[in-house]
Amino acid sequence: MAITDRLPSRLRRRAGGLVLPIVLLAGVFTATLGAGYSATQTNLGDAIGHLFRGNSITVINSESRTVEAEVPTTATGTQDAEVTALPGGNIGTTNHDTGEVQLRDAGTLQTKGSPIASAGTPLVLPAGNVTYVLDPKADTVRQLGENGQVVSEVKVPGATRTAVPDGGDGIWVLTDDGKVSHVVQGRADRTTDPRDRVTTLTTADGPIAITSSGKALDLSVDPPKPIHQGPVPGDQGVLPGSHKGSGRYVLLLSPAEGKLVAVDRNSETRREFKDLPKNRRLGQPVQLGHLVFIPDYGTPHKLYVRDIATGSPRPDITVPGLHDRFELKVQNGRVWADDQFDQQSVVIGADGGKEHVDKGPGEGVLTNTNDPNWSPGEPVKPEPPATPETTPPPTVPPTTPPTTTPPAPTQTPPPAPPTQTPPPTTGNKLIPPPVVGMLVDDGCRSIEARTLTCDRQPMPDPSPTPSDLNVITAQNPAKDTPVDSGSPVTVRFWRYIAMPAVSGQAASATCDRLVNEMRRLVTCRAVPGSGTGTPGTVDTQNPAAGAPVGVNTEIVLTYVPTPIPTVPDVRNMPVGNDPGNACAEVASKGYTCVPVADRIARADNVVLDQVPSPGTPQQGGPVEVHYSPHKAQKLVLLRSDPDSPDNPDVHIIRFEGQEPPGYARERELGWAYPPQGTPIPHGARQINGFMCSASKSACGGRSPNHYYTHDNNTNLASWRLTETAAWLLPSNGGQCAADQTPLARLGRFGGGGSRVYTVHPHGSATAPSGWDYAEPLGCVWNP
Repeated sequence: MAITDRLPSRLRRRAGGLVLPIVLLAGVFTATLGAGYSATQTNLGDAIGHLFRGNSITVINSESRTVEAEVPTTATGTQDAEVTALPGGNIGTTNHDTGEVQLRDAGTLQTKGSPIASAGTPLVLPAGNVTYVLDPKADTVRQLGENGQVVSEVKVPGATRTAVPDGGDGIWVLTDDGKVSHVVQGRADRTTDPRDRVTTLTTADGPIAITSSGKALDLSVDPPKPIHQGPVPGDQGVLPGSHKGSGRYVLLLSPAEGKLVAVDRNSETRREFKDLPKNRRLGQPVQLGHLVFIPDYGTPHKLYVRDIATGSPRPDITVPGLHDRFELKVQNGRVWADDQFDQQSVVIGADGGKEHVDKGPGEGVLTNTNDPNWSPGEPVKPEPPATPETTPPPTVPPTTPPTTTPPAPTQTPPPAPPTQTPPPTTGNKLIPPPVVGMLVDDGCRSIEARTLTCDRQPMPDPSPTPSDLNVITAQNPAKDTPVDSGSPVTVRFWRYIAMPAVSGQAASATCDRLVNEMRRLVTCRAVPGSGTGTPGTVDTQNPAAGAPVGVNTEIVLTYVPTPIPTVPDVRNMPVGNDPGNACAEVASKGYTCVPVADRIARADNVVLDQVPSPGTPQQGGPVEVHYSPHKAQKLVLLRSDPDSPDNPDVHIIRFEGQEPPGYARERELGWAYPPQGTPIPHGARQINGFMCSASKSACGGRSPNHYYTHDNNTNLASWRLTETAAWLLPSNGGQCAADQTPLARLGRFGGGGSRVYTVHPHGSATAPSGWDYAEPLGCVWNP
């Protein structure tokens, strides 16, 4: 017995959809339906797709063409939303009108974490095992954990809504100055600045940047590497292939030219299609295998299909729906084309074969274009045939006398003419629908649904009201006026509106307002300029105030840039443990201090270098301060009493404050590193101390006697290793740095096996008289 057979009739599937307000989904998930009802072991495999149906999320099984589950969301009315498959078994819903993003479990559809609010229209982007939410209005990239909570937030000054995965766990974000910024692991780790301005980003087995000069650059290598396939469309109007359906082809679509360019990322071979309709409302294409699908958001919705392998077109696919856009994505090896507000959807396989899926009725479903009886508002109901007593309008000729056999004499005459099909000019009277205030495409579709024809007549002058764009302002005949089937209905509509003057207004908010007022029939970009005035306000506009604006116009508002603060200079400041330390200064300017202990210097914990360098324009973010954590101490040379009977003129080295009795300071050698109490600098040279105390005759006429070397063993009898005396800096090819001095071991040998050693701050050429150069020891910081 099927699951639905056990349910009350009001909960069973009907019209190909499912009206369960619960979830039935993958694995062995059990959802309680009510007292005595449950559903278990619903296994959808790889055939599922997550789509919006009105204001709810649905889970579609493309093999059975049924709705397996659905759950309502916070979307209301005609709020535009989409759903994105994400890592970790999650999906994300994006409400384009409110800017809200919500993570859900892909299996149970249960929410995870709190909704993520955005200042503008966000972009939800999966990258490897990570989910990102890009909020370009706030110049912010948020990383979400699998539990739906924000785990990091990175500022990307000038961020646009164009971003692509980097092939790993990071993303590339296009900024409005034509550069791209890399975001990964909670930080913007580098910015790539090609010589040409980057106009858009796409993905084809990795991130690709398209420049204004028509170069395709591979961002997965540093510096970016050109793909050598000749110039590609690179102007601002070009649409790249969507990350929601990418493969090995670099796809670039020029709607104005009706041209698609496809470059094979592997072989760098190129194919062009120049047969697409021009100046249509086309969207970003997706690819599945060797097939490319180009969305047309006009009326009717369509997908243009092109076969890259053969260079030939496939039949167009009609996408149900009347909304001004539809979602197009690849999920689980299938292409899904779905109008959120239509009851129907289309799913396409890798071979190009399509199937319609009925999502069923539900809250927010406005149309059902596969139902021939549907029309906007009430279903179309033809007026009843005219009765003999009704006088037809003067323009309608008399009906043709009946040609069928008259009724028998005993039969009561019918009150109306015999049931024959009247000529088209005298067909049943129809009532034109009210279309004033509707978009012209929607209004004409409504008229044509009633077997009438639509005569579009644009208004001669632009309307001063932005919301009038493409809107019907008058119709003739008026609504509720009976007309014959096939009669024309003339609609007057505003083809253009006059661009309002927006100088001095907040650029970003004005862009959003204009796009919303014009029902998303135009696009708008706010770009920084060089003017002065209130930051963020419009300095210049294109089109100019009063110029006509039509469908698909791109509005560009150039705004006064916000002065970007510059990174402070904290070199030579202490990193910490000081009220005025470098990290405190960095934090006070709105940056994040990142101490990096990777230097060697005479002074410890003092900033030697910083990244970015002082004066770099940067709005917040990390500032690395590089310093030496190694604490150097003063190294001195000591000499025993020259009149001592046992060890005259014996030299030893010690750090200041550690001089033993019986020895007097002879000279200061420089600054070196003691063997305890400090990290040992990378590459430092260990100096070992040897001592002989067996007897004066065995120890060169002195007891005790000392010498210093790099070696850790000796071939001198009776000498033993007693200590690590110090760590000295390494030389570079035998040369010390300008602020360093070389040290060497010297020896003086006399008759009868007499020997004495010293450490001298010079090389072999400057050994003092009577001493022989024996061994270079390393470098010390200058005294």
